[in-house]
Amino acid sequence: MVMIVVVVGVVVVIVVIMSCCVNFSWSWFAARVGTMAGAVAAAPWVATALGFGAGGIAAGSTAAWMMSLCGGEVAKGGIVATLQSIGATGSLGYVAKTTAGVKAAKEAYKWIFG
Repeated sequence: MVMIVVVVGVVVVIVVIMSCCVNFSWSWFAARVGTMAGAVAAAPWVATALGFGAGGIAAGSTAAWMMSLCGGEVAKGGIVATLQSIGATGSLGYVAKTTAGVKAAKEAYKWIFG
């Protein structure tokens, strides 16, 4: 529920900012929002497909290869740790509220202001 409120709030802020722009395009905006929503919805499926799961990282998977690149030591908040969290829970959980939310806000800022 909190995630939905945060996403709606971000979308409202972006719409207000975008509506002030001279070259505002609803199709451009809709495409970006759709892309972000699709990425958020697909994240658990992608993490599982890469080998990040509830039982840990699957042997011989892309996830295992990614972890081997780190020498077996995974940085807190890094991509391997984040994907494992998503794969283990089957949802974005706290990641959506922190890491993904911050990254999405940064990307939205880049799209809006170049």
